[in-house]
Amino acid sequence: MEETEIRTFRFPSGLPGAMTGRFPDWEDGMSVTRAADVSKVSIGTGGTVRLFNPPAELIRTLPETLEIHAAFDELPPSGMIHVFRKARVIVPSLAFRSVFRRHGVEAELVHPDPRSPERIEERRKMLRRTYKIPSSRVVAWADERLLSPSFQPLVLEVLRQAVKGRNNLTAVWVSERADAGKHGLKVLKAREVDREKGWLAADLVITATSVRRSLVPVHLPLLAANIAVFADEGGDHAEWVNHLFTGAVIGRKTFLRELRHYLEKAVRDPAWLEGLKHNAGKMAQHAVREV
Repeated sequence: MEETEIRTFRFPSGLPGAMTGRFPDWEDGMSVTRAADVSKVSIGTGGTVRLFNPPAELIRTLPETLEIHAAFDELPPSGMIHVFRKARVIVPSLAFRSVFRRHGVEAELVHPDPRSPERIEERRKMLRRTYKIPSSRVVAWADERLLSPSFQPLVLEVLRQAVKGRNNLTAVWVSERADAGKHGLKVLKAREVDREKGWLAADLVITATSVRRSLVPVHLPLLAANIAVFADEGGDHAEWVNHLFTGAVIGRKTFLRELRHYLEKAVRDPAWLEGLKHNAGKMAQHAVREV
């Protein structure tokens, strides 16, 4: 292997890969190894290596002869962030950059590529036909992979109550669990959704997860596809979700009440929801131009 070759190693991410925008040029023309076990990784001793979500214990072992680029969609443990001073650190959000800087590590902000699909409205209509969802309905979308376990029952409760007695709302729940269909929602398998990019059928997507996990790589592609986002506050989750402009930013302590309120508003006022979706696409264009 030549010393000038750039090697890329992708460590596990908590985000669904099919929905996630990638850092520009991190994969094109390069070999990518999906490595989950540090002991199985052979990084080399020279040239440039790009590491996505690398564990701090790996960085400690790398020689000074390596040029290390480290990118993150999840924050390392706070007590280990200082280890990354030897690397060029790349982050997807201002919030993440601030965290690294507080620990004495300079970090470069790079927006993930939203990869906005072409002919979005055509794709949306096609997917709704595939899922047997009437075109006139508001589609509220929740994916277990974008919801922390503590938030999942809250979102389920809101969606379950919202669809009762309504013929203008379809609530979609993405899951691999066999019991997910007990809640009266339209349940889709995650693998099928990823293959079909099924989330493009949505009018709005609900997200709420750990503040240590970046949601910018997911939110930007959603916004670019003219999909409103209802996100919890904290971390970088509201960095591109402007409250009542591209979606709703929901308080973590008042999550149940606020989610119920804004979902009700989206169903009762389609013009308001369409405005959020229009603004979402426009805002994402700014990120696209910067990529």
